[in-house]
Amino acid sequence: MAQTRVKQSGATAAVLGSRVVERMPIPAGLVTRTMVLVRPVAGHVSVQDARTDLAVVSVQWGDIFMRFTSAAQVSAVLAAFGAVREALRGAAGSATLEAVRGDEWPGVSVVSVTWTRPPEWSVVNQACYDERRRRTVCWVDVHMGPVQWRVVDWAGYEAALTLLRNVHRTAVAVFPDGPKFRADPSKTDSFTETAFKGAASA
Repeated sequence: MAQTRVKQSGATAAVLGSRVVERMPIPAGLVTRTMVLVRPVAGHVSVQDARTDLAVVSVQWGDIFMRFTSAAQVSAVLAAFGAVREALRGAAGSATLEAVRGDEWPGVSVVSVTWTRPPEWSVVNQACYDERRRRTVCWVDVHMGPVQWRVVDWAGYEAALTLLRNVHRTAVAVFPDGPKFRADPSKTDSFTETAFKGAASA
């Protein structure tokens, strides 16, 4: 018996004779990991339904779009980037954006992430020998759920931290769980901060 397919309200329906069998749409593929190069670009933060259970904080950061629905989510992301500081010290000045040029990536993608819970994360130091430049290039990867953030220099890192701290302040003010996460998880004591600034300027 011949079988045809029609679209009905966004779902796939199989037409068998006079019977129409509704079936749930099955995606052809699933993106489980995407890598984002952290660049020194500014971002924009917006809020919807502040101080309600439906509150949403949206972040437009270059080609990255993120939606947060709780202060706990924002705190986890900020904590991850705060942990990059120590790992990036050894790579200070050894990797720049030119080391990972855009022309080496034939396509440009826009990444959109909606966080549904505070993500788990890990910070990993990476290094490889660049034959062309004849030296070892170091960087830091932040593995965070479906996103792998690649931090290659201090300029990108400082831009990321500035934006995420702004997002954190906003989240504390607009989400019902904000008071529980008022403390900035990326803050350091004065000794560590002095060492950080010294490494960044080296």
